[in-house]
Amino acid sequence: MSTAFDGWVSGGVLIVSTWGDPSRWAGIRYRFRGLAGRARSALPLILYGAGRGARALILVPDTLYASPGLRAGSLPGTWGELEREVRCWVEKV
Repeated sequence: MSTAFDGWVSGGVLIVSTWGDPSRWAGIRYRFRGLAGRARSALPLILYGAGRGARALILVPDTLYASPGLRAGSLPGTWGELEREVRCWVEKV
């Protein structure tokens, strides 16, 4: 049985994480396995430390979309619009 994730990790590492409201996060200094960095999320550092081919699956509660810090205006009308919005949030973190 195939799924939407077939071939996505290709034998690498898949990190699954939940996120709150990234618009309210402040930058902080992280340390992980001898690596250090400053970011609003530890995810980039964890992915780097996990090695080549590591991927992340971020679970975001649907109620977060209505957060005033993330969005002003109407909800997206299509899956593609929502996907673009989420990609923008991830790039800002």
